[in-house]
Amino acid sequence: MKWKNLSLFWRIYWIAFASFVALILLGAILLFSYLSAFEKSQPVHSAREIFEEYFLSEDYKAALEKANFKVGEQEEISHAAKAFEKLLEGRELSFYSVGVEKGVAKYNVVAEKKENHSDLMKIATIFLEKGDEKISFGLVPYTFSHMEIYLEPSFSATVKIPSEFTLFVNGKEVKTEDADKISDHPWNEYLPVKTKKVYLAEFRLSDLYCEPEIVVYDTDGKEAELVKNEETGVLEADLLYEKITSGLAVRLLAGMKEYAKFIQADGSAAAVGQYFDRSSLFYQNTIRNPAIWVEDHDGFSFEKEVVEDFYFFDENTLCCHIAFDHVLKTYGKEDYIDPVDMTIFARKIGGEWYIFDRIAR
Repeated sequence: MKWKNLSLFWRIYWIAFASFVALILLGAILLFSYLSAFEKSQPVHSAREIFEEYFLSEDYKAALEKANFKVGEQEEISHAAKAFEKLLEGRELSFYSVGVEKGVAKYNVVAEKKENHSDLMKIATIFLEKGDEKISFGLVPYTFSHMEIYLEPSFSATVKIPSEFTLFVNGKEVKTEDADKISDHPWNEYLPVKTKKVYLAEFRLSDLYCEPEIVVYDTDGKEAELVKNEETGVLEADLLYEKITSGLAVRLLAGMKEYAKFIQADGSAAAVGQYFDRSSLFYQNTIRNPAIWVEDHDGFSFEKEVVEDFYFFDENTLCCHIAFDHVLKTYGKEDYIDPVDMTIFARKIGGEWYIFDRIAR
């Protein structure tokens, strides 16, 4: 039936019916639009975006940068990222809402072991707040506020080097003036007053996220060997020594042999005095107490002789390591070994070197 043939009643009826349907459709569209906008304004969507972008993607360096994570002067953010990646190996990540307080929504990011879903560990918290831009229906969605990442440093080291050496940690130079402690080398108390002393710089490296790459260079610019002290755990670099095999080494070894002979009643004070500084306490104490450690013997020899590690404090003062076995022979008995192992100190007097002190090693 054509519209023009309809009575007024049916015309009004169909107009009212079409209007009603249109209003329902419009209401449904508006409701759907509102619900969609309302859903978009919920903080979980922003939290999921951040979770997926920085955690599910395993872009840990970007996550740390997003959190404005701080590392010490000896490391880069990449070191913390490596530690973070290692921490999360074999773990499955997820996030959940902690709630909204004073307009701030919080979501925790957690990691648990994949094989048995145990050992739940909170690794981060995402903070969201209302943004400045409105969307449909005047709703305001949540946007990123800040993020906290819970990663603790687990490495430390202590390095002790001569103060004139140069320390690098992870490729960065650490200045001597930044050392935690400057101390006297044990040799200093044996040196003359005006002699240049030796000092040790101690660096305590802490709050590191990765095992540090530590390199030390000596005064010649060569890499110095670092040796771990088994008692203290400190990494130590020794001084830069010179190797001397000339007459100087021969003279100092001869002087210590005369010393060894004298204290076993096989030498004389005059012979010792040819090699020792006679004004030194070392010499005076030696000749005042002759032969106090004598072992009965019929003859002697010197074996396993070592003269090494010469260190010059200045052109007139040095120390070196001298060691040998003073073998005391007795007929019908086993040889008695009297070991000598010392750092000896010598100074130049009138153009010649004389021993003035020693430290037993």
